[in-house]
Amino acid sequence: MPAAPENLSTILLRAPDRGSCAALRVQISDLPSHDPHALQYSPVSVLLFTPLRGARDRSWAGSASRQRGFSLLEVLIAMFVLLVGLLALAGLQARTLSQTRDTEIRSLVALQAESLAEAMRANPLRQLDANGATVLSWAHYVESGYASHDASAPANSCRDAAGCSQQNLAALDLWTFKSGLASGLAAGNAVQAAVCRGSAAPSQDDPGCRGSGPLSIRVVWSSRLDGKSRQALVDSGQRAATASSPLAENRYVLVFEP
Repeated sequence: MPAAPENLSTILLRAPDRGSCAALRVQISDLPSHDPHALQYSPVSVLLFTPLRGARDRSWAGSASRQRGFSLLEVLIAMFVLLVGLLALAGLQARTLSQTRDTEIRSLVALQAESLAEAMRANPLRQLDANGATVLSWAHYVESGYASHDASAPANSCRDAAGCSQQNLAALDLWTFKSGLASGLAAGNAVQAAVCRGSAAPSQDDPGCRGSGPLSIRVVWSSRLDGKSRQALVDSGQRAATASSPLAENRYVLVFEP
C-alpha cells in the first residue's frame, strides 16, 4: 500500500462541474494517531471539506456579481433619450408638412394666374389708333381693387356665343380665376386677387393698383409661420420685430405680356 501523505490537512480533488482541480482542506477526526496508514484502512468518523478559493474562483464570483443587468436609472435615461428623439422627429415632420403645403399653394396660385393670362390673350379689345393701326387693349379686365367684381357667378355664363360680349367673357374669366383660388385655398388663407396696373407690391389691405404701370395679375394670401420662419423674416427685414401675428402675407405677381 502507498504511504499516506505526511500532511493530511490538504488534498487535491477534481471538480466534476468545471473540470479543474480545487484544493480542499480536509479535517479528519477519530483516526488512530499511531498508525500512519490509518487513512487507507480505518473508517473516518467526520470529514469536513472546506474549499480553498483561489484567484480563479474570486474572479469568477466577481464577474457574476457585476453581470446584474440594467439598473432603473439606466432605463430612465434610455427612455428620456428616446423621447427627445421622437419629439425632434415629430417637429421635423410638422415643419416639412407646412413647407409642402406652402409650396402646393404657390403652385396653385401660379397655375390659376397663368390660366387667366391665357384667357386674356384670347379675348383682347381691338381698337384703332389715330394712324388707323389696330391696337390691342385689355381694359375690360382691369380692376380698381379686390372688390371690383361680384363674388357670385356672372348672370351671363357665355354658353350662347351670340349673346356673349367681350366684357361678359372677361367677367366670366375673372370669376373663374378667383373662384378657383377660393376653392383651392382654405378660408384661413384669406386669398385676394386683382388685375390692374401698378408697380407697388400688393398686400391684404392694398392691391397696389395705381392706374399706371405694367398690367399684372396680383394675388395675396396668408399662411401660418412657425417660430424659426418668423424670426428669419425679421432678420431679413421682411417683417417687423414687433409683429405678434403668427400669419405672414404671401404675394404672387404675374406681369401680363400679350
